Order: sequence, then structure tokens, then C-alpha cells
Amino acid sequence: MKILGLKPNAEEKQIKSAYRKLAKLYHPDVNNDPNSHQLFIKINEAYAKLINDDLVDEIPHYKEEFQKKHNRPISEEEFNKRMEWARNYAKVKSIKEERIVRISFIQIRKSFMYRFSKIVSIVSVSLATILLFDYAILKPTPSICTIKNRNFDPTNNMLNLVIQTPASGDVKFSLDQMDPNYHNFSIKRPLYFYTTPIFREKIGINNGQGEDFMVFNYKSFYVAFYFYAIALFMPFITLFSRGPNLIYILSVYFNTYLSLIIMFIFLLTLIFN
Repeated sequence: MKILGLKPNAEEKQIKSAYRKLAKLYHPDVNNDPNSHQLFIKINEAYAKLINDDLVDEIPHYKEEFQKKHNRPISEEEFNKRMEWARNYAKVKSIKEERIVRISFIQIRKSFMYRFSKIVSIVSVSLATILLFDYAILKPTPSICTIKNRNFDPTNNMLNLVIQTPASGDVKFSLDQMDPNYHNFSIKRPLYFYTTPIFREKIGINNGQGEDFMVFNYKSFYVAFYFYAIALFMPFITLFSRGPNLIYILSVYFNTYLSLIIMFIFLLTLIFN
């Protein structure tokens, strides 16, 4: 455990992760430091011991080395034998992992998950693109309105308004007094609220100075715009990563189900907001 930089109670996943990281870092093909070569040997021997690998028995002078905790000097011949074993061991482990990934990739391609993940990814990315255009690219439409009711929430430092609109009836607004544009806002002057062109979401209000000076409406679902945009754009990884590789396999499952959950939350927010 000490060689792999782990605590005595480390789990199997932690052991495997530490081995992969250290084996790549100290592999002789990428690290020319002579000290790293000895460490590469010890890392592979330690890992084989920890996971009770059948190849442990093939390690040259294995028992003697571990009894002396790798402290005794070794001859060049012994070093070369142990290095050859360590190289072969690391190669076998790499091949096994690649084979597992390839098998998982083939299973995905043959299952419903392949088409299902692609459909979900396309819908998710499309929805994210629509949200991006609706909120950040296309200009919102201003409409005149009047205040029907208002109250101040000192706990959250928010001004809550109920405004009357010609087309939408009563609409609730919640304005943060810490908003940079709030100091230009006055309820005594004519009021205009701003509506997005696609989802018709009321995203802000001001006295008609233009969208750059509107006070954001925290009752709008666009308060979570960056959360939706990042989460719904993540399936790009599924669409554009090419298997077989671990990133694609993880993305197929993780991003697909995450996108479904986010889209369901968005749909509920859209309906009940």
C-alpha cells in the first residue's frame, strides 16, 4: 500500500486507480530517470501482490524482495529480469483493460442503448441550443406593464412584485436589490417587462432603458440557465467521441440518464413555473 501511496484500508477501486496512474507515470518508455525504473518494478510487484494476481509466482525473487521491503541492493541481472517481468505485467494489464472496453463497446452497439443514447443526446443538445438562442442570443421583447402588488422580503433582500400585463395577465417577479441594474429601477416611472422570443419567459423588468439595463426576474426558470446549458450540452461527448474507449462508454450511460433527468426537471419547471 505504501508503494502505491495508499492507506492500509484502501478499497480495490482505489488500488486499481493508483496503479494505473503510477504505472503510466513511471513506465520506462516515458520516464528516463533510473530511479523511476526501480519504482516501476516495485509498483507492478506491489499491485500484483495486493490483488492476489496469478502472475505473482512469476516475479523473480519475489518473496525475498518483499521480506526485505525492497531495501537490499540488486544485481544488474536481477534488475533486468524484474524489469522484463514488470514490463510484461503492465502490458498484460493494459491489454486486459482494452479488451474489457472493446467488449463493453460491442455490447452497447448491439443493445437498444446505442440508439437510445443517440436519440436522447440529439434531443438534449437541441434543447440546450434552443435555450441558448432564446436567452443569450435572440433579443427579448419589451412590453409595458403596471404593478398590481408589491412586498419586500428582508430575509433574501428581494423585492417581490405582481405585475399586470395586457396579454399575460398577472405575472410574478422577484428582483434582487443587489442587482447592478436595480439602482436605475424605479416603480414610480413607466415599467416594461422583457419576454424571450421562443419560450415567452418573463426574464426582467426596467423603466424602458433597454435590455442591457433590465433587472433580472428570479422567478424565471432562466435563473438556472447555466446549469441547464452545461448539463444539456454534455451529450456532445456521446455524439462526437468515437469508441471503443472508456470515455464513450461512460458517457453513453452517465450523460444519457443525466440528460433525461435534467430534461424532465426542465419540463416540470416549464409547466408549473
